[in-house]
Amino acid sequence: MRGVIGDGQVLGAPLEGLLERASGPLGHRRMSDSAFRTTKEVSQHRVLLVDDVFTTGASAQSAASALTLSGATVVGILVIARRVDPEFNQTAQDVWDRQADIPYSFRDALSWLLPGR
Repeated sequence: MRGVIGDGQVLGAPLEGLLERASGPLGHRRMSDSAFRTTKEVSQHRVLLVDDVFTTGASAQSAASALTLSGATVVGILVIARRVDPEFNQTAQDVWDRQADIPYSFRDALSWLLPGR
């Protein structure tokens, strides 16, 4: 969401940087309608927002707000990674413990990208 995603094709759709950080406040668990601004005309466009890491959702919600206020329709948010803080509460600790017991395979995590799968 830093506005420097680059141009390309992902699943047949254009990939473009549409946002840059603006002067509005943005903090942990605090979304802002003025934290981002669009860098291109987005009105009447359908946008799938891609976020690298989801921690509290404040950045993703702020980015979606900026796009929506500029006239775009945000059809969804695709998150690449989710950060879990095991100290947040017992549920987070349980998720952390359960996932820590599963061996990680980079190949398996990206298997949906491999041909013939």
